[in-house]
Amino acid sequence: MNNCGPCNMCCTLLGIRELRKPPGRVCQHSAAGKCAIYADRPTACREFQCLFLRDGLEMQYRPDLCGVNLHQLPDDHVMATVHPEFPDAWRKAPVNTLLDRLVMAGQRIIVALGDATFLLSENMTLQKVKVHIEEAA
Repeated sequence: MNNCGPCNMCCTLLGIRELRKPPGRVCQHSAAGKCAIYADRPTACREFQCLFLRDGLEMQYRPDLCGVNLHQLPDDHVMATVHPEFPDAWRKAPVNTLLDRLVMAGQRIIVALGDATFLLSENMTLQKVKVHIEEAA
C-alpha cells in the first residue's frame, strides 16, 4: 500500500471548502511540507486519495515526482491536475503513457492547467471545456 511520503501536492493544487482554501494555493496549515492540523484535518483532507494512493500506482506516479495529481471525480472522470511549475508534465513519460492507456480504455480524463480545463481525447489532444470543479467538501 502506498503512502504520501513527502508528497503534499494535494495541499497545494486542490481547493478545500472546509478550510476556505482556493485551488492552486499552498494550504495555510502546511508547514515544512507537513500538515500542522493532521490529527484534526477536515473530512475532505482525511478522505482524499489520489490514484497513487487509491490504486497503488508505481512510485513514478506519486504526484510530487511526476508533476500531476491524478484523482477520481464523483462523476467517474479522472482529473489530472497539473502543477503550474511543470505545465508539460502531463505530456511526458510516465504520465502521458498512463493517460493514453486510460483514454484508450474508455476513461474520460479532464486535464486542469491553471484555471483552464480540457477534455483529453484519444489522440492525446485537448479540447477546452468549461468544468466547474467543486472544491472538496
